[in-house]
Amino acid sequence: MKPFWLILFAATTFQAFGQPVSLTDIQTTTTGSSSYEGQIVQTIGVVTASAESNNLGYVYIQEEGVTEWGGIPLSGSSELSTLRIGDKVALQGTVVESFGVTILSGISSLEVIDSNITIAPIELNPEHFSSAGFFDLEKYAGLFVRLVNGSDSVKVVHSDVGFGDYRIGINTLTPDQGCNVLAGRQTGSIGSSLNVSYVSDPFYATLDGIMNVPFIEVENGDAFPWVQGVITYGFSAFRLLPRNNADFGETTTGVADRQRSKILVFPNPSSGEFNVNLSGITGTASLEVFAANGQRILSKSVTNTDRLIDLRAFNQGMYQLKIVAGNEVYTQRLIVQYP
Repeated sequence: MKPFWLILFAATTFQAFGQPVSLTDIQTTTTGSSSYEGQIVQTIGVVTASAESNNLGYVYIQEEGVTEWGGIPLSGSSELSTLRIGDKVALQGTVVESFGVTILSGISSLEVIDSNITIAPIELNPEHFSSAGFFDLEKYAGLFVRLVNGSDSVKVVHSDVGFGDYRIGINTLTPDQGCNVLAGRQTGSIGSSLNVSYVSDPFYATLDGIMNVPFIEVENGDAFPWVQGVITYGFSAFRLLPRNNADFGETTTGVADRQRSKILVFPNPSSGEFNVNLSGITGTASLEVFAANGQRILSKSVTNTDRLIDLRAFNQGMYQLKIVAGNEVYTQRLIVQYP
């Protein structure tokens, strides 16, 4: 049972917001655009994807108890960065359509009215995304979805669809059947997670945003128990946006060997000194460290016997490590925390 003060707070918030419009009502459409387009609305939802440092980088909320139409991305407020997965929020914003995606923008009067709410993913066969019609797929836009295949694995059936997408399906002999997945890209026109290792091409490690985790180039046949994330639409296709590596379950075939990073950095966070295990590389590699503003603060050549990064002369905060060894690029976020 919720404590009395939380019930009172929620009631006060709802009264201040007036009568909320459900996310289902905002999203349901027979034309492709929300009937609330251009209107300022108040609504309530639970955070399923967040701007937390280990998550998608964008905020999505979902109406509790729905299996269609009830999810939406949010934009236009610095307060969104404070939200956490499972936060239940009451908010106000303007419904806008952007390249086929309904967004709640210009967020104001944002209040967290509960927390630690669990939203279970909606389970769908990935091949549904290549066989269903537009409006049967449109109802999943903004929702938290898990791609599953009964008790069997789902597989990468097309490792490079183009522009960062790859496709998850059932049978590698039918590469056109399945759901597109995007990770490793954040641009003005497309947004996905930089906390997902599984990408279509290694150059996304440092192109269109710097990945915060080691990259793994997917290959046809790579198998996962399931893959989950939020559904979005763009460039004439629906796609899944995983939030981090946990959204891939545990790998079962193909990926496990490649998942063993050739480079290990520890401890992280640290008080400024980081050990680097370079035993997986031969020859000389280049090492660079960048501050949060993009300024390069350290650059040197390293070998598998040179194993120390010393950032004690710099302020505590977040830094980006980049190591280039031959044709391979390794990136990782470094966190300096002083006692």
